[in-house]
Amino acid sequence: MAGIAFVGFALASAAIAEGGAGKAPVHFFTHGDTRLAKLEPGGELRGKAVGLIGCMMTAVGVPYDLEIAPMSRSSRITDSDSHNVWVPAAHDGDDSRLARMIGPFDTIPVYWYFRDGEMYDPSSKTFRTEALVTAYQGSHLEAYLLENGYRFRQGSAHHAQLLYFLLNHDVDAILSVDFTHMLSSRQRAEALDRVNILHWGSRDVSMLASEGLYRDRPGLVDDMRVALAGCSAG
Repeated sequence: MAGIAFVGFALASAAIAEGGAGKAPVHFFTHGDTRLAKLEPGGELRGKAVGLIGCMMTAVGVPYDLEIAPMSRSSRITDSDSHNVWVPAAHDGDDSRLARMIGPFDTIPVYWYFRDGEMYDPSSKTFRTEALVTAYQGSHLEAYLLENGYRFRQGSAHHAQLLYFLLNHDVDAILSVDFTHMLSSRQRAEALDRVNILHWGSRDVSMLASEGLYRDRPGLVDDMRVALAGCSAG
């Protein structure tokens, strides 16, 4: 999927210090598995985040492109010297990460997925030390599991593979955003009646500027924040 790109050139609506047609574009990346930026069967990205990106970049007058990338590449994309933005990104982390956040612009619910007939207390010590769990590879939920002492198995960048791990008894649970809308009709019919889903909480989400974008064009990042707020309010 990494080769699918969606390109939009924002119209200049305001003159800003780092904007204008002569400036290099900003490269947006998303994994396409959330309702905020969902890759449709026909190859089109739809969702609130997609619309906000277009509105924001039109307001700042800077060209952009939007590309699909697996979650496992998100850290490389945001650690890069290139002028990248990953969306959606959990609005948390250390000061250097928070300084690069554009947003938040929404919240995403988070769920535990268990096999049918099985339900656990994810906060219990027994679950943490005995259950084998996984998450999207490279996600903030993967980092959460690793940082909080859960028994962890390396996950996948693909929702269908995560579900296979669970139904094949390779793991006891998945911690993830909602991916059920990404399943085909056949997958939903065959799998969802074999799964218990527990709503666990919500996460604020933002757009995360890369280290290179924040370093080289801090004024643009600030302007993107202002524009995003206006687009969200409108």
